[in-house]
Amino acid sequence: QALSIWPIMIGVALASAGEVAFTWLGFLAAIGSTISFAARVIFTKGLMSLENAEGQKMSAQNAFALDSLFALAFTLPVAVLIDGPNLAHGMPSSYVQLGRLLGATGLTYYAYNALGFQMIGLLDVVTWAVVNLGKRVFVIGFSIIMLHTPLTRQALLGSLMALAGSGLYSYLKSKA
Repeated sequence: QALSIWPIMIGVALASAGEVAFTWLGFLAAIGSTISFAARVIFTKGLMSLENAEGQKMSAQNAFALDSLFALAFTLPVAVLIDGPNLAHGMPSSYVQLGRLLGATGLTYYAYNALGFQMIGLLDVVTWAVVNLGKRVFVIGFSIIMLHTPLTRQALLGSLMALAGSGLYSYLKSKA
């Protein structure tokens, strides 16, 4: 099962590298994001499997809260260092609109993550990785259809390979 994830990863990499606006920095950032996301899922599954003194396991909501607190602890100092001096001098009126957009983005991202943590409690790590890669294939497909992003032969091959890998994973999962 775990080996069946390779065609999906290679397919997504091919599809991304076939993108007209491809850059190595963007590709490496996406790989770093994927690795970090997978590590977070593994860490969360580990937290949710531990039992306290009363024999209770951590719920998905509590794991999400703990994850959010860790994220805040890591990012708040960086945000204060980078943006703090600018905010100390006052905010132009255009920043109010930016603040509203950031607030709306934050709320939708919170809802996305809350739902994701509920799903982590239901799925194993490899299945969750396949779901995450499927999400990336969906984003590529959406950009092609809705944003009229040109599709190169390499991007098409990568997308088809990722979809075939997802099918292979589903088949192997049903046989296990």
